Amino acid sequence: MGYFLAPAGTLQDPWDIDDWMAELPNNPAMLFPDNKRGRAMQRGDRVIRYAAGSPRVFGSGRFFASQEVVSRQTEPHEDSRWPWRREVRLRLAQPFLSQAPTLEDIGVDPKSVRRQPYINLTPEQGQRAEELLLR
Repeated sequence: MGYFLAPAGTLQDPWDIDDWMAELPNNPAMLFPDNKRGRAMQRGDRVIRYAAGSPRVFGSGRFFASQEVVSRQTEPHEDSRWPWRREVRLRLAQPFLSQAPTLEDIGVDPKSVRRQPYINLTPEQGQRAEELLLR
């Protein structure tokens, strides 16, 4: 099982609402640009979701959920900006970004997630993220 860190939102459309729970259920999939389709992800891998735009509002980058990849492969999606998708399901969540753990709490440099559809986490970082979400 692998761990990944992936943003929700973009610089143009940040994910910076404190009570975000109404937003995520409407997006049961991860979307990818053409150049990085999520091929590295396998069914059963965990994706820690980072709130793009959260540093501006909450002072530091926040992660708020752990999702499990449930689809076997990346599939086409009708959006021209995000033409690929993977189905995921929510496992753990912190419903308020203001109370969510920070990227620094799991040893991730906030600059490393800029303009990336996802980055790999070590097993230790991924497990620590899930522990923090359980608290």
